[in-house]
Amino acid sequence: MEAARVRVLLVDDHQMLLDALRLCIPSHPALEVVGVATNSDDLLSAVKATSPDVVVLDVNLPGRGPFDAVADLRSECPQMKVLFLSGFLTDVFIAQALRLRANGYLLKGMSVQALTDAIARVAQGEMVCSPEVQERLVFDPKTGRYSVPNAGKLASLTARQLEVVRHLVGGDTIKDIAEKMHISSKSVDSHRHRIMNKLGVHDRVELTRLAIREGLILP
Repeated sequence: MEAARVRVLLVDDHQMLLDALRLCIPSHPALEVVGVATNSDDLLSAVKATSPDVVVLDVNLPGRGPFDAVADLRSECPQMKVLFLSGFLTDVFIAQALRLRANGYLLKGMSVQALTDAIARVAQGEMVCSPEVQERLVFDPKTGRYSVPNAGKLASLTARQLEVVRHLVGGDTIKDIAEKMHISSKSVDSHRHRIMNKLGVHDRVELTRLAIREGLILP
């Protein structure tokens, strides 16, 4: 009897990339694409609709943000395999992915063969990272987990706090952030105060400078 293929859900806001991946991934004999989504808001509903084995998603997605969405996914489906794709070698993103117990973190630009092999390995329980990412990780044998020792202050934030920061430094108003993240304006403002205190910054200008310095956004 032929073994069942690994069911893959793709989440990315670039339609051309999604189309390319939908064509390329099934070239691997062990993989099939069972669904796609174009924003982080649809992640949970897409998972429930398609029952994937592995979720492959971009670290930059419109909506509430991928890290906050994956945090909820972990609550609903703690054993779900999650593989992040990124166009940026950013320590704070890598650290956040590790905190969410991601099963891999790959940089875009790899060959189709490398990507499909990585997805298959993640489905088998391996953790797979690009070599450039692996160089930044330190393994703790006591906890059995990896960390990014030089990730900076932003790595101390929760998934939701980091997404709030991304919206704040992107110029969104409190109301905008509340609508995008599906929380109240009061909650956003409360997060903002906690973030400022935790990071030791006093306004958006200082927060933006920190975000640039730590690679969260480009200068």
